[in-house]
Amino acid sequence: MLSETEWKQLTIVHLTDLHFGARHIFNPPGGGDPTGQPHLHESILKDMDEGSFALPNEFPQGIVSAGGPVTPTRVIIAITGDFNERCVEPEFQQARELLNALDGRIIFGSTISFDDIFLVPGNHDLKYAESAVDDRWSKYCIFYSDHERKRSHPQNIQPGLFDPRYPDRLTRIIDQSSRGLIVAEINSSAYVRKGTDDERRGQVDQGAISDIDTALALIPERQKNDAIKIALVHHHPVVLPVLAEEDKGYDAILNSELLLEVLKRHGFHLLLHGHKHSPYTFSYDAVCAWTTDRVQPLLVVAGGSVGSREIPGGPGATNTYNVIAIKWHANALQARIHIETRGLVTHNKLRQRLPSPQWQWETLRLDDRLLAASGRVAASTSTLRERTPFDIRYDNIRSEVILNTRRNFPCIEVFPSLNPTQGYEARVWIEGQPHPEYQPPVRVEWSSNPRDFREVYVCSRESDPEFRARFAYYGPTLIQARLFWEDHEAQAYIYARIPRSDRL
Repeated sequence: MLSETEWKQLTIVHLTDLHFGARHIFNPPGGGDPTGQPHLHESILKDMDEGSFALPNEFPQGIVSAGGPVTPTRVIIAITGDFNERCVEPEFQQARELLNALDGRIIFGSTISFDDIFLVPGNHDLKYAESAVDDRWSKYCIFYSDHERKRSHPQNIQPGLFDPRYPDRLTRIIDQSSRGLIVAEINSSAYVRKGTDDERRGQVDQGAISDIDTALALIPERQKNDAIKIALVHHHPVVLPVLAEEDKGYDAILNSELLLEVLKRHGFHLLLHGHKHSPYTFSYDAVCAWTTDRVQPLLVVAGGSVGSREIPGGPGATNTYNVIAIKWHANALQARIHIETRGLVTHNKLRQRLPSPQWQWETLRLDDRLLAASGRVAASTSTLRERTPFDIRYDNIRSEVILNTRRNFPCIEVFPSLNPTQGYEARVWIEGQPHPEYQPPVRVEWSSNPRDFREVYVCSRESDPEFRARFAYYGPTLIQARLFWEDHEAQAYIYARIPRSDRL
């Protein structure tokens, strides 16, 4: 039976590329009258209060479920850079107003504090034309130190953290593993400077990568493995062909192969970034055949711009932000990640522009991913023997079962449930064996322990030829399938649980 401490669950509101300034979407164009113009934070908070989300806080209707202890679901805000357009004080002030508006707000049932807000800078958040490094970084370091000192429990404030002469020190680990979370804030803009190779690309130097590797190694292994681990960075670490731009050369993060190796080795689940204003999601699970370590896939989420007027792409491209739900079971080495991308609607169905108070957000895409660690299959300890006449009895029993179910067999997929009151989700269906004697049932009834599951899921062949059902439950359970024909009835069973990592 699972302990509730084996599950960790988190909801992340991912914002990126806010671009407060002249090209900010919520600023009146041409410096017009701002009366009646909503602020970005007002629009987003209204959406999270009133919008229609596919959040998994409640299980979808029609699914049989059994109650269990509630897994605490924390909500955090992750902002991956480009707060500003030109790195001037009025733009930073708008960014401060957004952060202050988030503090104390109830979002998806959780009260947000500065402890729940994580930031990294983008290439627009520094004076990139200045020759002296402290002149480039002084404004952002003041902004970041103001934010950090508002935390109730400031963490990892090493000497020089806010010193503009050392922007690489903004790359650090925030260890909240006692609350089930570890965040890597990674400054990929530390070397951005006009007229240099780093003007357009990101870079994380090897010293900073070594520092986060050392910081992660100091966290107790069990505590680190149990926690959900996310990394925040501004530039894209992997150059997808769809994100490549002509005449810009290699503009992704320099040393990204070292950075990604460290994150994967310490079991990070998510890497969030921005920069290109294009929302993409992909799994990074590259592995070299010369290595033998188990691979924990890393889900990379590139956020679109939540605030810029400059949106690449054709018709339908718009401002976006992400709401990400993640559930992690360390013992099974499985993480389920549900990404909901919200898009800003600024035009009506006739493609006519709406007044800004009528703008609203809607769901553009849902992406549901299961990340499971790979590894070498454990060697079997079984032995072989020759068949004997005694085995014929059991062969006959197996044949009787096949005939009794008319060559229909229950199948199952099991993975973490995003319902906070459950541990597992099982998707079950009936698979028919290709054979002349195969005869599909007319009805299948799915059920489990009557103490927990007080309803029976009934599937008919007319409505679903695969007789599919879903169960949400807390501990391993035995699921029964009753198959009905006009002249016959049969039963079959499946034991539903996630495999433990020591059996992979």
